[in-house]
Amino acid sequence: MSKSISDVGLSPRVYKILSSLGIKNIERLADWGEKELLRTPDCGRRSLAEIKTMLARNGMTLREDYYLDEKTQAGMTLRDYFAGKAMQGLLRYPYGEDMCKP
Repeated sequence: MSKSISDVGLSPRVYKILSSLGIKNIERLADWGEKELLRTPDCGRRSLAEIKTMLARNGMTLREDYYLDEKTQAGMTLRDYFAGKAMQGLLRYPYGEDMCKP
């Protein structure tokens, strides 16, 4: 049986946001990505942080947002997309490359 969002201790603000999206349980919430939630009215970084914390307490995460590469039309995570651009030397470092090295 899936947990209802009303039973996991969310703030009233986050509960209202999720209810307006028609999300009734945390399994359905885990199918959403960060970008989708942030596009929702009244859902900002703090609300997103609360959602992610609650999911982590229940052993779940939001799904990863995907980026569609224009040339290959292949879906990939944003992390993978930018890692590929960095490997190709297509990213510019605003403060110099030495600032980005460990």
